[in-house]
Amino acid sequence: MPRVDRVNKYRVPAFKATQSGAVKMRFLEHFASTPGAHSARDVSSDPQASDGRPGSSARMSAKVQLLRYYRAGLLERERRGRAYYYTITTRGEKRLIHMWRARGLLNPDGAKTDLERLQVENRLLKTEELLQKRLAELDDQEARATEEYF
Repeated sequence: MPRVDRVNKYRVPAFKATQSGAVKMRFLEHFASTPGAHSARDVSSDPQASDGRPGSSARMSAKVQLLRYYRAGLLERERRGRAYYYTITTRGEKRLIHMWRARGLLNPDGAKTDLERLQVENRLLKTEELLQKRLAELDDQEARATEEYF
């Protein structure tokens, strides 16, 4: 039996293989742009984060994605009644910034229309806000460590 090269086994173009990153980015953008906890129903009803499926299949798709991102450490969850509510973690915020940077979505020179420029500006503001929050958390940790040491 001939040996199959694992790299070329599926023959999928690279731009097609990265579509799951786009879905992840949309989900994380939803959590970063709207503060607070969100259920699968909230996510599936948001046209930006949902995948366009109708009704209960959209909710099930959202539940699967939320569970996957929770297990990856990008979201944290809390049970309220019968539903789980999810919030973004610092790891999820870092991943979102990384995906924006890797796709060139933080570069204002790449924006061609006014809408794209506005989106880039909003992403840059959100990135600055997330980094400021992270710096404040690190300062608090350093202050607590200093107090405990002395």
